[in-house]
Amino acid sequence: MYRVIIRIERVPSEIGPQGAIDITEGFKRRPWHKTAVCVYEDGGFTFTSENDFDEDGLATRDELAHEFSNIPIFADDDGNMRITKVETF
Repeated sequence: MYRVIIRIERVPSEIGPQGAIDITEGFKRRPWHKTAVCVYEDGGFTFTSENDFDEDGLATRDELAHEFSNIPIFADDDGNMRITKVETF
């Protein structure tokens, strides 16, 4: 299994908390990602999920970008998204 952690910077505080909830809820429609959770902290989102296929985190990043684009203010912006860690457990 892989644990993927992705950080998205520069998220405005007025949409951050609800945006994190919306992203977490959106990943419930993606059951191949286990324990997917997004939190708003330090002016950005930190997203974590676990799966059995994404050893480099790129597939998770692509799916997160889709959920992130559903937040109207970020429809055409990746928000400076970066994979911060992929670990095997």
